[in-house]
Amino acid sequence: MSVQALNLVVGHALIDREFCRRLLDPDQREALLESFDLSPEERTLILDCREQTLEGFAGVLDDWATRHAPPVQPREEFEDQPYQLYAFR
Repeated sequence: MSVQALNLVVGHALIDREFCRRLLDPDQREALLESFDLSPEERTLILDCREQTLEGFAGVLDDWATRHAPPVQPREEFEDQPYQLYAFR
C-alpha cells in the first residue's frame, strides 16, 4: 500500500485538466491507472469511487488513507514544544 501513489493520482488530476476529466469518468478511469503503482486495494478503491468532483474524489481517497496509513510519530526533539510537528520515520 502506498499513500504516495494515491497522492500522485490526485496531484496529477490537479495539474492536468484532461487527466482529471478522465479520472472522474468511470468508463475511462481504469486505463489511466495503469501508469501508477497501486495496490489491488487502492486500485479497487479508485475504480469504485462514484464522486463526480475532484474534491469529492480526493476526500474519499483521503478518508481511506487516514484509516490505512501507518501512524505518524512525533519527532523526539519537538515533543516538549507547545505545538507538535510531525515527521515520518
